[in-house]
Amino acid sequence: MTGPDNAGSTEIGKNHLEDPQSPTQVEEHLRRTQCYLTEAERLSHSGSFVWDVRRPGPVYWSAEMCRIHGRDPAQGAPLFEEGRALHSPEDWAGLMAAAEESIGAKTDIDYDSHLFFPDGSTKHIRIVSSSRGQFSR
Repeated sequence: MTGPDNAGSTEIGKNHLEDPQSPTQVEEHLRRTQCYLTEAERLSHSGSFVWDVRRPGPVYWSAEMCRIHGRDPAQGAPLFEEGRALHSPEDWAGLMAAAEESIGAKTDIDYDSHLFFPDGSTKHIRIVSSSRGQFSR
């Protein structure tokens, strides 16, 4: 839309085309969004992680992902072998086969598994991945 001004016309709603946010506002928005995600994961007991298949071990684990695995979130993501040690050999082989298939065929994963802890307790987990190869639990 246009309307009169000193030059003869002006655009109404120009701010919709320009991003008026300062870097500080963007950082605050990202921080708030991360807080919402963290709280949603805590309430739903679901965690997220990113795994780069070109290197051993996960790239990122959310705090809730750590808690699900009995790990202090301050420790961050475990080494590959630490994560593997919580699965039975059959579960781990099945998960790796599902991951390979997902990567090769660019399909999603929906895999049921169990975590076995040193104290004898177990947890049933469901691993769901996007076709981009990023897994979430």
